Amino acid sequence: MVQDILQRYIGLDLETRDPNGNTFLNYAAKAGRYEIAELLLKKGAFVNTQNNDLNTPLHYAKAYNFNRIFTLLHSTFHANQNITNKNGKTPWEGIVWINRVFEEIYTNNNYKAGIFGIPN
Repeated sequence: MVQDILQRYIGLDLETRDPNGNTFLNYAAKAGRYEIAELLLKKGAFVNTQNNDLNTPLHYAKAYNFNRIFTLLHSTFHANQNITNKNGKTPWEGIVWINRVFEEIYTNNNYKAGIFGIPN
């Protein structure tokens, strides 16, 4: 089905961007759409594309915990894991930042942070 849809748009620029600089691959990575991401990459989408915030598809796959997409981007299509976004964070460091936010929220509100995978 996905291939049929893309086939209708032969000649479509895979690097077309929305006002925030996101490409089709950024959206596939954000939404966890493995089949779409794989097809876009096989059709020549740029694996290290960055949006206006300098996030790559790898940043989104890691941030949203889409492990299959992360592996596809990183291991199969060799996405650069050292690219930093506008906050100077690689895909790996973004998760650390998210965990720190959760830890602060739940510590300050007397919740047990451990249930979110953050050490007590």
